[in-house]
Amino acid sequence: MRRFGIISNLRNKGDIPLVFPECRNGKLPPFKVWSKFDVFGRAKGYIIVLSLTGSEVMDLRHNGEVRKRILDAIIYGEEQLGIELFGLTSLTSSVTRKGQWLVDCGSVTASLTHGDSYAAGITIKGIEMIAEKINRRLEDLTIAIIGAYGLIGKVLSTVLSQKGCSLILIGPNKIKLQRLINNILCKRGITLKVGTILNPIRDADIIITATNNSNALVSSNHLKSDPWVVIYEVSVPPNLPYENYLKLRIKRPNAVKIDGALVSIPGIDLGVQITDVPKGVTFACWAETIMQCLENDQGDYVGEIAIPHMEKTMIWGRKYGFSHAPLSCFGKAIPEDTFLRESIKEMVF
Repeated sequence: MRRFGIISNLRNKGDIPLVFPECRNGKLPPFKVWSKFDVFGRAKGYIIVLSLTGSEVMDLRHNGEVRKRILDAIIYGEEQLGIELFGLTSLTSSVTRKGQWLVDCGSVTASLTHGDSYAAGITIKGIEMIAEKINRRLEDLTIAIIGAYGLIGKVLSTVLSQKGCSLILIGPNKIKLQRLINNILCKRGITLKVGTILNPIRDADIIITATNNSNALVSSNHLKSDPWVVIYEVSVPPNLPYENYLKLRIKRPNAVKIDGALVSIPGIDLGVQITDVPKGVTFACWAETIMQCLENDQGDYVGEIAIPHMEKTMIWGRKYGFSHAPLSCFGKAIPEDTFLRESIKEMVF
């Protein structure tokens, strides 16, 4: 039976009692095997969580401490658990140069993936689901992508432009934005706008957050006022935490946040329940790691996302019965008629 590991970090301090209940008032260990679980009797999975929150990861990313913890967790998984494949999820991909640093360091013998190929494909599927629910063609929608030249954002920018969406591409680096635009082959007639700050997203019908930039937080001032706007949250930790969302909806009751890049994984019990993630559902990057193990694919999928590989992971998903999870907001189901209402301000989360 093949073995795989999912490496992650805490999203925020609220995850500490969930993952480390035994350390209520004590010092946290560098990492913990949070869960081990079976997949269809064919593979065994381990969820290994660093005792660092998303903000701590970003604060420490330049001094080598986070990379050392990730590497230590992987070496432990290889030597003590017999793990042959690791998925680098949450911010563990970002701080290892999308996994490339771990390949280059030469200390890891297991296969590696950041899992974001499937996350990108599932996000595109999610946008198509939203368009269908609101009875709009993709070509009629304006979509903003925060983190447009990032790992996932770059693929979304490329594919959605080819599908005919008008795009607002957001990122702090003008040179990288220009490079992205130069490489996009989009349908004739669509609109491409760029911005290094969030103000341009006021024109967007759908906003996709795909960034780890803690200074790029969406607020009510960034949203259009009529008739509605959807925030599709791919960022982990979230760009729009629950408390911020409640404040936002006071001023913009026409806004709804959707838990993005989540996948239904029927027949698999992870052995733990993640806060704000519906039962039977997990992150797309976790699902990709599971599928690669089931496929006995021993390749390294690090660095930039290759669109052909993204398409392959979508085929894997259909093979194993995985699909975009039903739309939810902080783990609560979004009513089917939400976008058919004159206003979505009645929604309470």
